[in-house]
Amino acid sequence: MGAIRVIGVHPLEQALVPGDGRIQVYDPARDVRDGSRFSIFDDPRERGDWGHWTGAGMTWNARCGACHTTGFTKGLKPDGSYASSFVAPGVTCEACHGDASAHAAGGPPPGNARMEDTCRACHTRRSAIDDRFRPGDLFLDHFVPETLDHPDFREDGLGRGEVFATNYDASAMHAAGVGCEACHEPHAGTLLAEGDALCARCHASLPDHPEHPAGAGCPDCHMPTVRVMGRHDRRDHAFTTPRRGLVPDPCATCHPDRPATADPAPSRPVDALPQGLRAARIAVDPELAPAALSDPDPLIRIAALRAIPNDPAVAPLARDSVRAVRVEAQRAMAARGAGLAGLPDYAAWLDHQADHPGPLAERGLLRVRAGDPEGLSDLRRAVRLDPRAEPARASLAVALALLGRPREAAEALEEAVALLPHAVDLRYRLALALVPLGREEEAEARLREVVTADPGHPRAWRNLALLLAQRGRAEEARTAGERALALAPDPELAAWLATL
Repeated sequence: MGAIRVIGVHPLEQALVPGDGRIQVYDPARDVRDGSRFSIFDDPRERGDWGHWTGAGMTWNARCGACHTTGFTKGLKPDGSYASSFVAPGVTCEACHGDASAHAAGGPPPGNARMEDTCRACHTRRSAIDDRFRPGDLFLDHFVPETLDHPDFREDGLGRGEVFATNYDASAMHAAGVGCEACHEPHAGTLLAEGDALCARCHASLPDHPEHPAGAGCPDCHMPTVRVMGRHDRRDHAFTTPRRGLVPDPCATCHPDRPATADPAPSRPVDALPQGLRAARIAVDPELAPAALSDPDPLIRIAALRAIPNDPAVAPLARDSVRAVRVEAQRAMAARGAGLAGLPDYAAWLDHQADHPGPLAERGLLRVRAGDPEGLSDLRRAVRLDPRAEPARASLAVALALLGRPREAAEALEEAVALLPHAVDLRYRLALALVPLGREEEAEARLREVVTADPGHPRAWRNLALLLAQRGRAEEARTAGERALALAPDPELAAWLATL
């Protein structure tokens, strides 16, 4: 491991700074085309931040090693340190084709019946369940995918930033069975042809767009570029029809003065959508989810599980044939009170992702609820990994309250609000935590801050009404309660107001 010093080949490379098993990816980066150095970030970052080059968000062991080596093992230890290893640096033949020992002895080269799954292992947004993926394996048996309802994608599947090629699932090309090797030469890392000539390999008759001048090709409009790492332009893989007024706007690259009015989205039935867009539609319309739980496509089952995790019908999927589906189903069961001991796939995902504040805080809170004292250690480490992670801060306070330590819970939230003054949910939680400590006046002030910052927060209005009534201010309580009811139906609150 000590021999590693640089990551990246063309056009950008970054130095690697090793130390005590952990390797950090240094910023600034170097542009190999002209030798210049520049920051890959478009925002200021300070030491201690998740995304600073010294922070956990830039740890090579967790973020880079699996795709930039062959046969990588992360080697995350219980204390958060690493004993990472790999078979070979860089992406060698065996990274895509598997064990070649027989071929080296004169036998035939190894095959791979699931080459596109091998591409997905590095070229999609996903989180790993383990380090055991090998060429030929099913991608979803080792990775949990990020679906297109994520904020980094817009409703037609186009990415807003660096999304690798995850959104290829949203394309009609993917739906037609067109694989990566139809356009890419994997060994050279090049395209099979350039510009419209690449499209013409399959589309013998390209449509004529007389409104476009010479030089504007198919990829310019149907695969708009996104600039990542400061200087590298990468093409989107959703293959969308250009629509004005969205972010990013593919037309605005060449037509910055065009009206910002958005073009209407095409209306298509859910069953006619490509896989990725269908999954995203289920995420925003949970009424579609119950039927989708039995869909033959595992990605659709995953989307359905995420849309209705509290539905009892998700339980049978905890024994699904596909491991990523089992992870999501078991996650839903854990949230309803099941112990991790009976949910092996979800527990394995949590353990493997315990160098990320989200899963680490998730595991910590589950452990606290199960009476495991190590849960609090998980939560404190999650906050150290990313001091600005709101969910981790909130989960730490919940855990302290569950352990009967309300004063520490309030102190944890006060620290969080001081660091993240614009985090409305943390301010709301702090208000609730102050009440059992007898600090009603401060709690009221905090709740008023919340409803001022977010007038559409029904729970804040509801708790403000209850607190005002407790303090003997019935008319103010009624007004706050009516605001809460106007935002969200609440029969219990309505009955309470009727007797106030």
